Amino acid sequence: MSDNISGWFPYGRNNTSGWRFDAVSLIAVLGESLIARHIQPLSASKWCLLPRLIPAPQSFLLATRPPRLPSSPATVCGVHSKTVVDELNYFADIMHSASEMKAFQVAVFRVELANLRSRMTRRSRTFMTVRHSNTQLDDEFHYQKHHALIPPASMSPLNALTVVSCLITIGAFVWAFLVQDGGAALALATMSFASILIGIASYWTPLLAKRPTKSLVIEGDVVLRSRQGAFVIIECSEEVARELYTGPEECLYMVGSQWFNLLVGIGTILVMISVVLLGNCNWTMQVVIVGIYTLLNSFYWLVALLPKQWLWDMSRYHCEDITPERMKNAGVKGPNETPSFTRSLWFAIQVTKETEWVSISKAAPKTDAWDKWLRMAQENCDNPDWDAVGEKNKLMEESVNIANRTPTPTPPTPEEV
Repeated sequence: MSDNISGWFPYGRNNTSGWRFDAVSLIAVLGESLIARHIQPLSASKWCLLPRLIPAPQSFLLATRPPRLPSSPATVCGVHSKTVVDELNYFADIMHSASEMKAFQVAVFRVELANLRSRMTRRSRTFMTVRHSNTQLDDEFHYQKHHALIPPASMSPLNALTVVSCLITIGAFVWAFLVQDGGAALALATMSFASILIGIASYWTPLLAKRPTKSLVIEGDVVLRSRQGAFVIIECSEEVARELYTGPEECLYMVGSQWFNLLVGIGTILVMISVVLLGNCNWTMQVVIVGIYTLLNSFYWLVALLPKQWLWDMSRYHCEDITPERMKNAGVKGPNETPSFTRSLWFAIQVTKETEWVSISKAAPKTDAWDKWLRMAQENCDNPDWDAVGEKNKLMEESVNIANRTPTPTPPTPEEV
């Protein structure tokens, strides 16, 4: 009876009836959706040029490269410049987590450029304090030509995972030689060389918008309004506003389009060859490689759960939360009170002392009642005790009553015509 049952399942390691791991070639290309979210942070670091095994390498083998960083849906309006942008830049969203804010939440931040010269001389442990003068502006322009203004964090989890995967790949390559598995050794070498080509083709640095002149301009304060009706007010200079909020975030790649197409083509062929070779490894190396890919996919999944702030070096900016206490929690003071868009909008007007940006960014409906409310809000912007919600409700009721009292004109009779 036991002999008959054992015949139902593979037994041993031989190629005829034993357990096999032919699916190792399939496991090597699994996890594409997981790796896709890490492509840009991975390829922005020079560590991406290390030879290593990459889960789902086909995620990098795209026909085109993204010209800029992904953005979030939001409305960005300059309080004084009146510039309106219908999206929130990638680094600004990382800094403020605006896309994750609750409905009608209000936050106020002061964002300033950190001392650039101190940052440039940090390696020599020399710290200097200089004012934001023309000399410092010259240093900033020179610095951007040779370095990314927002580089990947040197100790980011993705960089650590890249180094770990390289060491694991080297260990697996040595193991393949010890067990005399030429197919596994060649597969690991081919996949590692493909990762180098993919890294060269995908390597990029963030290119932020810079003002072309050094002339004095008005303040660059901006207001962010999320799709959930949350408001984020940022007090900043025009340089900061241009870099983080109103200017485009472009990707500056190391190689041009023609070299990219060539490297991706060669990398695709190498990945296909390595996948075939992985299916012809011996039993021991197939187990090892399956374990490596399973481990790497688990690590990338864990990194996806970490905050994005851990992946980028944002030390160029000093961000301070200066939200007044009365504006926190959307101004809700008790369990029976609910958040209100009108109250949150009023808080934003109190901070900016302006209402023109409300009309320009279409933050409020364009009606007579709302226009009157905005004029009243402008007059009372220094009065924190003004009942903004109550006044809006009165104006709405008045507009409805006026509309109900207006008689509907009767059409003329044929005799009157």
